[in-house]
Amino acid sequence: MPKEAGDAFTEAACIYFSVDRLDLSAHLHGDAFNAYKIDHFESAERSARLAVDLYITKTQFHHAAKLHVELAACFQKHRELQKALESVTEAIDLLELAAAMR
Repeated sequence: MPKEAGDAFTEAACIYFSVDRLDLSAHLHGDAFNAYKIDHFESAERSARLAVDLYITKTQFHHAAKLHVELAACFQKHRELQKALESVTEAIDLLELAAAMR
């Protein structure tokens, strides 16, 4: 069931992307990440990275940082500690960028 839900969210995200609704596309990729992370980590990682890229494009750095933290937790769970550290570092960088823009 989580894979089917993730696939549906991904398909919807692609549709919104095609009509230049990047904010909704990012949100739906985030939903796909949450569905996939249960049993399909590679798909979850791909969805999270797509969402992060879209959030950054829309200058929604807090959303991107939050997703990086969630992704880091998944990397840690899968014992990919270097990737977890990189994801946390990216989250910190995004939060610093958001603070600098205030």
